[in-house]
Amino acid sequence: MSTGGPIESISYAGRTFAVAADADVNMKIGGLQGDTEMNGDQTGRKLISVVKWEVTNVALDIDIDNGDLEFLSERAKQKTFDDFSITFASGTVFSGQGSVAGELPYASANTTASVSFSGPGQLKKQG
Repeated sequence: MSTGGPIESISYAGRTFAVAADADVNMKIGGLQGDTEMNGDQTGRKLISVVKWEVTNVALDIDIDNGDLEFLSERAKQKTFDDFSITFASGTVFSGQGSVAGELPYASANTTASVSFSGPGQLKKQG
């Protein structure tokens, strides 16, 4: 039986963030993906490509007084990847190395920012 529900938390670069309970987070674990390309004689070729992992549409609880937004912005500019983990409602944890990806739109009324993360390799299930 599967367990759905809100993301419990995101840990990034040593800082843990709560996630809004109504956020519907999307995740791609990355690694390798397969695709099919067709030939003119209606046969096909299987192609394998390397893809990044991604966690998108994460509504992080942002504490302005704690410098959360500045922290994420500064980490996004770094030339290295940081430790990342995501904990699901079921208690399942996936982790890897990655970075903030894209813009950091902050919603002051909700004190959240819609944040995306991505990185090389594959997110690995822990435990």
